[in-house]
Amino acid sequence: MKRKSILVVMLAICAVLGLINSCEVGLGNSVDTQPPKVSITSPDKGAIIKNTFTIQGSAIDETFIKSVSVVLTSNSTKKTYGPFNATLDENKGTWQVVVNEFNNGKFVIPDGEYGITVTATDSASRTSVAESLYTIDNTPPVVVIKRPGLNDTFGRTIKITGDISDQSSLKALYFTPYRNVNGSLVKLCEPQVFANISGVGLELIVGKYFADTSDPTYDSTLDQAYKAIYNSETAGTQDVFCVIEVEDSAKEYNPPATRQISSTTSGNLSSGYYLYNEIYSQIYGASGYSLSNNDLVKIMSNSHENANLALDVKNYLETQKINSVSPSIDNISKFSLNPENAPIFSVSGYEVKDGNYTGIFNEAKITVSASQGRDQIAINGDTIRVVLIPAANPSDEIVIFESLKNINKETDSEKKAAMEALRNEAIIEDGDQFRVTTSIGNLSTGKKYEIKVQGEDLEGNFVEPEQNGIFGFRILSNNKPPAVTILNGTEDLAVSNKLNFTYEGTVESSAEEVFLSYKVSARNEKTGEDLGSIGPHEITIEDSSSTTRNWDLTISEDILNPIVPTEEGLYTYTVTFIAENGDDGQFTESSRRVYLDTQASVVKITSITPQVTANGKENNVNGTITVNGTVSDNYTLKNTVYNLYLGESTEPVLTAGNFGEATTFTFTIDTTASIFTDKTDLKIELVSTDTAGNESSKTIDSKASETVYIDQTTDLPGITFSNVNEETEAKENLFGMGSYTIYGT
Repeated sequence: MKRKSILVVMLAICAVLGLINSCEVGLGNSVDTQPPKVSITSPDKGAIIKNTFTIQGSAIDETFIKSVSVVLTSNSTKKTYGPFNATLDENKGTWQVVVNEFNNGKFVIPDGEYGITVTATDSASRTSVAESLYTIDNTPPVVVIKRPGLNDTFGRTIKITGDISDQSSLKALYFTPYRNVNGSLVKLCEPQVFANISGVGLELIVGKYFADTSDPTYDSTLDQAYKAIYNSETAGTQDVFCVIEVEDSAKEYNPPATRQISSTTSGNLSSGYYLYNEIYSQIYGASGYSLSNNDLVKIMSNSHENANLALDVKNYLETQKINSVSPSIDNISKFSLNPENAPIFSVSGYEVKDGNYTGIFNEAKITVSASQGRDQIAINGDTIRVVLIPAANPSDEIVIFESLKNINKETDSEKKAAMEALRNEAIIEDGDQFRVTTSIGNLSTGKKYEIKVQGEDLEGNFVEPEQNGIFGFRILSNNKPPAVTILNGTEDLAVSNKLNFTYEGTVESSAEEVFLSYKVSARNEKTGEDLGSIGPHEITIEDSSSTTRNWDLTISEDILNPIVPTEEGLYTYTVTFIAENGDDGQFTESSRRVYLDTQASVVKITSITPQVTANGKENNVNGTITVNGTVSDNYTLKNTVYNLYLGESTEPVLTAGNFGEATTFTFTIDTTASIFTDKTDLKIELVSTDTAGNESSKTIDSKASETVYIDQTTDLPGITFSNVNEETEAKENLFGMGSYTIYGT
């Protein structure tokens, strides 16, 4: 009884002190003395999750678990979601909660990385916390494909290139080829699956032709994939259509049976893709939205900070999307396929047709071009050699341009030096196209010669003649061909923003009758695409008894209409003049090139410092300020200047600056100078002009113009009193008193 009395007294004391839950007085299992134990068992830490999912774990206590709640916190925005109250199973000591419901067409919790905090509370209101980290990803990868495009070409290698962006890692790419059968798409084989792909700078070979299985690089999977697509019985060039789908690594974790979103794949699967060349200008270009692929992921996952921009971009991309779920023959990637993948050569002006060889004089020069094959493998310039084959004796090969490989084998130092000098002088261009201009030397008059190019590309494919043609010439007598001289007019390599070329010159020939004509070809310097050509058109020559005859020519935009570009950019127009003798058919060609630049430069003010926030304005300046900025152009800049305007005036108080071709600029403005007025707006305007005469935009929207407010007083200190004012307190408290303390800042 004595022990029981002591216990009662202790309980009474604990009750009075409010400590009944913390006093351990030997009541056995009926008193909760320890915090609960809680853990997260699913999903695993770092999981990438899609759709509505279930978080599960265990929670045990010496008495019982009162509650388990779950809170998700965004690592980027710090916004929280929850708490979500978990369902408890006391018998098993487990809990679970379903999160991220799909409501009103979207998931409640946006995509992103989240910290997970699980709090368990026991019968004594003690708590324990378990934490984890998940990535929620309900957005399919954004797939931008460079090749194959709308009309691509492949030879022995079928390759996909582009960029794939996603907030989580990628699981697989699915490539499905089709053929057009009576206007309908028919699968050539089941989708090919490629795992462990890299999204940035994607370069994936999905099929490769091997002529010989003993090839040390032979890959049976790629070879079978190629042959499943290419019909060897039909042969020739075949058109293939294809769709590309990409799946990310997101997974479902115990979604509820009543979910509104179902899934046929484990990850988010793209429903379409975009072609880089088709969307570049609007999406990536400076004249468009100027976005990155990361921006596109944010836009598609509804997490971009600019909702209006995101909506515009989504609407635009929807018009450019190639649907991979229900592909249409009118909106799908297409490429032509042919294992005949040899690089080709041609000799401009010297194609033999119907046995007719073009006449040429001794010591004349020819230009030979070798271009990459269908797979766009670069030419190995070191292997290229040009030879002449006499029609009368094909075994007597005459080398007029030697390969570097053979030059390096030459043991005669003088002969080697001569071959090296000829080679270095003859090469015009290396890379996608290898061109040489070389002399034919002295050959027998009247003889016919065939021009052959020998060499290979970087994968060992041998160079063949273009369209299996024959190129050659016959040696003319020493009568000279006509000579074309351009005396005045549009200079060679001139830069212009208008299509209007003028030329004036002479034709010199001893022939009684001479003909002069011109043709014009155009090329997009950015894409390499040919816009086409016009001509030849005849040029009127003044009658003259002299061997030198005058001519002039104006080529207007109306004449060039068939090859006028439809969009801004940089284009090369090549005007070729052809003079031909009327008696012996000898002719001469002379070319002039003109760069057409229709795209203005872009100038931006990046900073104006220092600026002061005062008097209700954020852009106050005083004293000397510094202006920084950048200039960019698609070709070359001529100059950049700046204009300064005061108030509403449209006439500048100062025009200065001479930044020339510089792509960055910095200058200072002394706002205390006499030309400026205090308490006045100062507009700073940058204007850039490129070599074609295009002038940049001057608007504030383009960041080429910015306005600040001149207020020199913002540089002066200010005094504020806290215990005196201007009238009453000053008189009452200061005058007639022995001492007084003034407070202020």
